[in-house]
Formats: sequence, structure tokens, C-alpha cells
Amino acid sequence: MSHIRRARWGDHQFANWYREVTIGKMRSQLRNHADGKIQWWIIEEADKPIGWAKLHLDSHETPKKPGLAVIEDLWVIRRKRSRGFGTRLLLDCERRAKAAGLTGIWLSVDPNHNQAARRLYERLGYVHDGGELYLDGVYGDFEEWVIDLVKPL
Repeated sequence: MSHIRRARWGDHQFANWYREVTIGKMRSQLRNHADGKIQWWIIEEADKPIGWAKLHLDSHETPKKPGLAVIEDLWVIRRKRSRGFGTRLLLDCERRAKAAGLTGIWLSVDPNHNQAARRLYERLGYVHDGGELYLDGVYGDFEEWVIDLVKPL
């Protein structure tokens, strides 16, 4: 059985498995989480974290697409993928955004290296906004080039 809960301080150890998350960055993210600017949700199975989603509800924090919620990160550990956990996180974020009065939601995906995620998002109603591929970040030697997908709520 899985459940979704708010992130808490000890989750930084889990977050380190995916990307380097410094203690300072984690504190900042959790402070913003407490203020409601960023909502960081953890999905657990058997009381162990298996994935997360970071949801921005403050459109001032996301000036690129004002008035829309943003899913900054959606991630599930590899051995738990294709079992519905990502779908649960995504639908939970959508529900929260709609409850906050937002009319849409957007996220970015690497169309070349993350085709499974793109298929998931499109299956759930997300569509490419027509924008060009852009550099979202550099992680070690890897450049992440993404497109934006949007969905009305």
C-alpha cells in the first residue's frame, strides 16, 4: 500500500539519491514548503520513500507561465516505475493546484531522454505548448534539454 505525505527534514537523505541536494538547499525548500510557496510531496510504499513531486502554487515564483501551477520535479525510483506511482503523484498535484484556484498546470520534460515520462504526461492530457527545446539544467556532464507541456484544470 502506498500513500502520499508532505516532505520533512529527514527526506534530504532520500533526495540525495537522485540529485545532489545540499543541506542549505533542502532547508530552503522545506522553508518554502512550510510557507506554501513550494509543496514537496513524497510517495511512500511500506513506509519507505519511493518518489516525490515538487509543486509550485505561487505564480509569482514561476513568472514563465503566470497563473499556472508548476510541477518542478516528478520522480520515482527506477525499480518502482510503470506501477502507477508517478500517475498518483501527478494526479495529486493536479488536485491540489485546482483546489488552490489555479486554472492550469505545466511541467518540463526531456523529449529525447525521458520518453516514458512524456508518454505518461500526454496520456494524462498534457500537451506541448509549442515552444522550442531549451536547456533546463546541467547535471555533471549531462545537459537536460526540455520542452514544456501544459494541461488545463
